Amino acid sequence: MTPEDWSSAVGALRFAYEVAVREGFEPVRADIRTALDSVTDHKLETLVDLIQDDSAVATRIAGTRERDGILPNLVGSALSLDLRAIDLSDDDDLQLAPIVTVRLMFDEHVAGQDAIVFQTQLTALEEIAAEAKRISIRIKRLEADLPTATVPPWAKSSPQQNEPAE
Repeated sequence: MTPEDWSSAVGALRFAYEVAVREGFEPVRADIRTALDSVTDHKLETLVDLIQDDSAVATRIAGTRERDGILPNLVGSALSLDLRAIDLSDDDDLQLAPIVTVRLMFDEHVAGQDAIVFQTQLTALEEIAAEAKRISIRIKRLEADLPTATVPPWAKSSPQQNEPAE
């Protein structure tokens, strides 16, 4: 199964479960049986069995929806290092400048796009890495300083972490 297939399957299951939480589990299971009548009984029942009333899953869905519903969420990124040839003089000397190209993917359109692509210099990349480390330390301190507040594992994860390992 490709990562795209897995992501689609997880999304469909998540959607079915969200509807089941709102409208009832048995009607959703009946709808699945009706819609997928060409699937073998064993496979169909396996799928239907996945959609069971589970308070932990319902809490995770509600919490994730509340957490993620305000702003677009970063769901992936890609960085590449390129060398740009720069000709600053009339002679044939070319200079090479390292450029980091960054692609940020979101769960919804941002500025009309699924992703934002930009370039940055190496020093800016180092600053971003240092800031990410500072935020990580703050999160650990927050968990230690607020013993009555819990940060469940699902609250720290992104949708991409639901993909199978390759």
